Amino acid sequence: MAQIPHTSQVQPQVRGELQPLQVSFERFRATLDPDEQEKFQHTTFQDVISEVESLEKKQAASSHTVKIKSRIQPLLSFLDRYGRALDSLTQAKPIPFSLVWGLVRILLEVASSHSRYLERLIDAVEDITDKVSLYAEYESLLKGDLRFQAALADVYYDTLVFLHKAKTVFSKRGFSLLWRNSWRTFELDFQKTLRGLSRHKTVLEDEIALSDRTRVVAVWKEARHNVSRWLSPADAQDDFLRESKRRTSPCGQWLLSHELFKEWYHSTQNRILWIVGPPGSGKTVLSTSIIEHVQSERDAKVRQPVAFFYCSQNSQQNQTTVSILAAIIAQIIAQFEDLPEAVLEAYNKSTKCARPRLSMADQPLFLIKSLCDLLNELYIVIDGLDEAEDPDDVMQKMLAITDSSANVRTLILSRELPGLTKRFDPHPIFRITSKDTRADIDVFVADQLSKLDFMDAELHDKMFAKLSQGADGMFLWASLILQSLASATSTYDAMDILSNHPVGLSMTYNAILRRFNTRSPQGQKLTKTFLTWLCCAARPVGWNELRAALAVDKLEEENFRQRIPFKAAMLEICSPLVEYLSDQDVFRFVHISVREFLLTVTETPSVGRDDESQLPFREADGHFHIATVCLRYLLQAAVVEANLGPDSLLFPLSEYATSFWAYHLVRSRYDSELDEMMHSYLSSRPRRLSWIARQLFGESSVFPLQHLVKLQKQLCKWASAGDRERDDRLDWIRDVEQILLDVEHVEEQQRSSGSETDSIGGRARITYFEKLMVIRDLSREYTMSNRLDQGERWMTQALQKKQGSLRPDELSTVWLLNSLGIVYDQQQKVELAAATQEKALMIQEKHLGTSHLETIWTVNELGRMYRHLQRTQDSITMHSRALAVLRTSGDDLQVAWTLNTLARARRQLGDPANAIALHKEAIAIQKKLLGAEHPHVLWATADIGRCYRDQHRFVESARHHRICLEGRKRVLGLDHLDTLWAMNDLGLVMAEFNKVEARKLHRQALVGQTLLLGASHRHTVWSRTQIAKLEAQISLV
Repeated sequence: MAQIPHTSQVQPQVRGELQPLQVSFERFRATLDPDEQEKFQHTTFQDVISEVESLEKKQAASSHTVKIKSRIQPLLSFLDRYGRALDSLTQAKPIPFSLVWGLVRILLEVASSHSRYLERLIDAVEDITDKVSLYAEYESLLKGDLRFQAALADVYYDTLVFLHKAKTVFSKRGFSLLWRNSWRTFELDFQKTLRGLSRHKTVLEDEIALSDRTRVVAVWKEARHNVSRWLSPADAQDDFLRESKRRTSPCGQWLLSHELFKEWYHSTQNRILWIVGPPGSGKTVLSTSIIEHVQSERDAKVRQPVAFFYCSQNSQQNQTTVSILAAIIAQIIAQFEDLPEAVLEAYNKSTKCARPRLSMADQPLFLIKSLCDLLNELYIVIDGLDEAEDPDDVMQKMLAITDSSANVRTLILSRELPGLTKRFDPHPIFRITSKDTRADIDVFVADQLSKLDFMDAELHDKMFAKLSQGADGMFLWASLILQSLASATSTYDAMDILSNHPVGLSMTYNAILRRFNTRSPQGQKLTKTFLTWLCCAARPVGWNELRAALAVDKLEEENFRQRIPFKAAMLEICSPLVEYLSDQDVFRFVHISVREFLLTVTETPSVGRDDESQLPFREADGHFHIATVCLRYLLQAAVVEANLGPDSLLFPLSEYATSFWAYHLVRSRYDSELDEMMHSYLSSRPRRLSWIARQLFGESSVFPLQHLVKLQKQLCKWASAGDRERDDRLDWIRDVEQILLDVEHVEEQQRSSGSETDSIGGRARITYFEKLMVIRDLSREYTMSNRLDQGERWMTQALQKKQGSLRPDELSTVWLLNSLGIVYDQQQKVELAAATQEKALMIQEKHLGTSHLETIWTVNELGRMYRHLQRTQDSITMHSRALAVLRTSGDDLQVAWTLNTLARARRQLGDPANAIALHKEAIAIQKKLLGAEHPHVLWATADIGRCYRDQHRFVESARHHRICLEGRKRVLGLDHLDTLWAMNDLGLVMAEFNKVEARKLHRQALVGQTLLLGASHRHTVWSRTQIAKLEAQISLV
């Protein structure tokens, strides 16, 4: 994603007449004599870098000039940046800019003999860099402006003339008075150069000030659009308007006069209130009334926004804690004409770290706190907390927000959640009773009865009495009966519906299902299929997707179109359990309790009963049906397109089927025909590669390959229920290799075409960090499957192929160098790993600078390599350098990772106390962002255990290793190598005070390692050796 403002490299203009850069360069070339041009013309940028490094080594003994490279790098980058544009404009041989690199190399060469003045030359270079830095900052905004290009060309000319004069002065022999006079003359010329640069800078600043204001407006519009896309908030306003329209006025008003509500609304003490009530008791009606009330009462002249979220109205994907916080942030910033600085800062930090969407790593709580400081008051209303993905976590965050800002008032509505009651103490809880809602239900019933055409006064009164009494505080029950009455064919029919309708939601749902069962077999099957999709779909499916899914059977038949149901018919046959939202073109249950009821099977299916129409049903059967539909569609869609051409009615199912067939399959019951369909689908390598790429880069997973490997294991486990032998098509390591290379090829094509999106779902480009995250996980899979040589081979071949067609120092080669370094490290080729990462770092520092986050990634990696080489102090230096940059970047996960690696270096240095402190700081960050049982948290916990072992604090050490082991058992399973190694870690500590327990742990680890790695693997051999040592020690006791 783009940052704000977005910068890009200078682009060459249309060829034809000479451009300002060319004019300035030709002016400079004219100042060179023929001998100089001949001497300079074959020099490259890499020659200059080599000269700098040579000079730095030569001057290493001087305390004043040991950092030459880092000090002149910015100027070299400035020259290189525009030199490439110049070479692109002229395309002459030898390339024109080689003259500049030749000049710089000779200057450095001769200056090295004048150490007395070298420091002053470097100071002068830094002064020039300060002057020219503004150009890169605004080049994106003004790159098409002729005055800007002219100012840039003048700066270029002045810079090159300065370098040439410096070369001339330093080329003079000896330290004579004449040489010193030449230096003084040069310094005077240099001051003139600086004044000229200042004038050009003033021209630039004037140009910026005079720039068309519409351009600035466009930038800020783009900024708001980018931030909105980054937040991707659920549309809470649409939910509110829909509920407000459905609510019968004045329902919900009774709460506004209740003492607890008034205290929440006015008091400075109880600023958070939790309203609980049973399913269907009208909590959403209350939340909508509260929002309307606060909006009507607030002062329009001051900022007092109401931020709200309807959990019950959103898909599971939009019920996460971060999606709720994103919606709150979006509603707050809507109050501001200009985006607050805190939002822009958070957005820029997030995109620097390659996060396309807001995540907990972006510290949304801190952002909300910063925004609250700009508001007079903020009201937060969360409806349906019990339907959020993690109600406990959402509750914690709401409490934290309310406690952090005195101007925040938070109101939460949900069913009773006993596990959270203690956490909420001592804040007030209001429990809805039937007495509270009786009057509202009466108003609602009277209003709805008045809309029925057949209703006379006498019948109205009878029905009103029965509904008022039978509702017993349940809005939903009354609503379901009223919808049934709307379909009555006569007064007799209406009275029969009311008389035979049971009391209570479950009995009401059963009665509705009994009516469904009176339909034709085909109608019953269609009803169940429709309800199955609503119950089990991984996300809300639009009508276009749903109607295609309902028609999928034998797609090769041309009459599939005749099986597509009518939208109105589906609403009618599933009423009153389902409602249609026209603005979103989706169907949904009228209440979450409908889904819960349909998936609750309390009895064994009747013998002879058709499973295709049976309701309720088991969730595994629902997933089985959808997995079958998805794979059938994917396997037969090609046949349909070949025979009939692309079909607009069925195409919408393609995206859902591709994304979620595996999600449904691993949740379904085993079936041999479905197993065959899965293997048929995966047998096509292009199809398989496309699907794996979507899993790796098409979803917002923090650890995509881990997600894919876990899915691979789930598919294998599901398939193991059948007789089929393990299929190599479920071993995807080679596929991942090909995908990474394909991604690189696509990115190169996009760079040449200027595209900002990739081919996977039209999302933002796959980032450097995403690729390296996959590589790191891939190397672990190579290690565990003894295939590191395979990984080294394809990476080496890919790097050689790329270097053969490009300059060896091209930035696009770095990810392969990084990848090779990671694999070399896993192979214990640590010297080679460090050298490879050092080469990557040199290229990154040249192209990106020393503080770029991609550069810092390599710095951290080098820190790890140095630790493995026992170069502990170098390791600490590298990690400390990385940490200093990352602490200002906003990427807390990278900070935590660096803290942990720095701690390991500290432990290696013999400083376990400081190592423990660093690990604890990292764990605090990771727990907040990833959860207490995330693998990275457990790794750091084990590290603390090792530090305590170094201090001979064996009890504390064992406690931490046991936390790690139990967590890995739950998260990774007993058959995971990390879990087995955690057993060995704990056994190593237990051996200090309980050798029998230690032996038991090592034996358990040995069994698993032998099964997974083989008897000769070094980890297996290590466990066997430990057991032998312990048995010898035990026998002596």
